[in-house]
Amino acid sequence: MRYTNLGLVSITLKGAIMRMLIVALMLCCATAFAQTSLEQELQQLEEGVRGARSVAEQESYAPQLSDLGAQAFDADEYDVAVKAYDYAQRIARSTRPADAAEYARRMHEAKAAAREYAKVKRYVGQDDAASKRKVAEFGAFVKREWETALPDLAEGDDAIAQAAQLDMRHLGGEEAEAVAYAWVEAARRNPPHAAALYLRAGVLYDEAAGTVPTAELLNKMIRFGSRIGYETAPPKGAVRVKGDKYTFTIGLACSSGDTLDLAFDGKMATGVQIQQGPTAWIAVDLGVSRRLSRIIYAPIDSRKYAADWFERNSARMVGAVIQVSNSPDFKYATTVHTITEPPPQLRLTVIDVSTPGVWRYVRYVARPDDKVAIGEFDVY
Repeated sequence: MRYTNLGLVSITLKGAIMRMLIVALMLCCATAFAQTSLEQELQQLEEGVRGARSVAEQESYAPQLSDLGAQAFDADEYDVAVKAYDYAQRIARSTRPADAAEYARRMHEAKAAAREYAKVKRYVGQDDAASKRKVAEFGAFVKREWETALPDLAEGDDAIAQAAQLDMRHLGGEEAEAVAYAWVEAARRNPPHAAALYLRAGVLYDEAAGTVPTAELLNKMIRFGSRIGYETAPPKGAVRVKGDKYTFTIGLACSSGDTLDLAFDGKMATGVQIQQGPTAWIAVDLGVSRRLSRIIYAPIDSRKYAADWFERNSARMVGAVIQVSNSPDFKYATTVHTITEPPPQLRLTVIDVSTPGVWRYVRYVARPDDKVAIGEFDVY
């Protein structure tokens, strides 16, 4: 009888263990099934990195992780986006510091978006106007998905809604500038969202004239830590990369008591004049080599000077070039832009940089045998 009972106990234990194993297996399967496709892709890429047989093979996964991070960001899967960008920047850190810095920036952007998304997640899918407005504000102000957010932003009669209504109807040109002004007014009335609203205004100003308006609005953007329109595509998320070291042609000097930083202070009423020479130039050192998105320039605002001074100053910029290099003396320089017509007064001319590569030094070179006379010069 004693042996029979032991046998029953043994059988019972075996059955319990089997049931536990089955439950554990079911839980594992359920967990795997619950993973999103992006989570599964992240896991596969991580396994690929761990199994890489060389540094080069491992580095080849960084762009894939970055692409996955972008997909996850668009899909509101911010945990995946953060992990993907973090993994990418750790892979690239030792050999491609500029890429690593970009991945790190995107990782912090995803973290910030995650915090904001947590505030509105419970409103997603709700049908009431208030919920739709909160989700639309997140889509426009955080993710900059303006086209899809505008219809819900337009519901109501506040300044944001009125600007959104105009934005949905505008056809371009002068109308775009009027819509941009509406967003400026909305920014003034909504300080918590001002930076995003000013950026939207910048997009419309770009559409209207290919330039951004300035003095007053430019200074407002500096206050908010960004510039009108400069953080818009291409590429998405381009940011100011101004350095803290400025140089000019050896042997030449600034005239009229100017200092070099006046060309980089965001104010067109100030600027730099460098005595003319065979080749006069002013340059900025970005500190490290970077991919460039946009370069802007403007003549000095000359309203306080002689009536024709601006016209002469603007005209003398024709023939000037903008060059990039990785050597401070620009021994090996690449021209990325040539100024072919006088730039307008009180506006920043914006050029997109399509030249591939990363660069540390950017310079404005006056036309031959002339002097540098520039109000604003900046790099993004």
